[in-house]
Amino acid sequence: MPGFLRIPPRYSIWVRRMALGSAALVALVVVAFASVIFTRDYSAIEQAVLARYEQEVGLVLRAGQRRHVVWPKPRFVYEDVLIRRAAGDGEIRAQQATIQFDLLDLIDGRIDGPALSLVKPDIRVDLGRIDTHFRSPRSLTGLLDQVIGLFGNTSHFNRLRLAMDDARITLLKAGARGEDLVLENVRGRMRYLAGRGRLDFDVSQSGSADGFSLAASLPTKPLLSE
Repeated sequence: MPGFLRIPPRYSIWVRRMALGSAALVALVVVAFASVIFTRDYSAIEQAVLARYEQEVGLVLRAGQRRHVVWPKPRFVYEDVLIRRAAGDGEIRAQQATIQFDLLDLIDGRIDGPALSLVKPDIRVDLGRIDTHFRSPRSLTGLLDQVIGLFGNTSHFNRLRLAMDDARITLLKAGARGEDLVLENVRGRMRYLAGRGRLDFDVSQSGSADGFSLAASLPTKPLLSE
């Protein structure tokens, strides 16, 4: 037909085969990802993740209700949550908590980079007098131990992420005279990367005249002790 590009017959067969091959490849990828998502034993994965949280970070999670969401982003959702430090020096209560992980982690069933999100958490933690942790870089070691545990062994998570919004944080006996310090409307983000040996965090408070914003990248204990 005049005005239209005509593909020679010997090329049109090749184009059709390429189109069919591409469609088959896309379908194969979709089926492969679907099989990874929908054939995994999420109960077993959840138990393994919670056990690693308890063993390696010292957090014990209990929830009134729980459910598994597999699409579009695999995650575990918990309602009426209580999280305690195994060492007994802190606890978190939240309306909801979510543990989210990458799709690629499902290939081998080992979750190496979970992301924990907390909705309106009420956090109570005993860190001692807060001013004692900022006298020198080395004095931060004890604070890091209490907050995130020790991250020096290769058996630990490769990375950890934490997000919280509208949090209430009570630092027990943290004031200069041993009084509790209470922070309201706190937003926080934390990321731990084992390969870098760093703890990155961004914490801010809004809604009051004394609001603050703090962001830093700190070395974990192995680097501080060098």
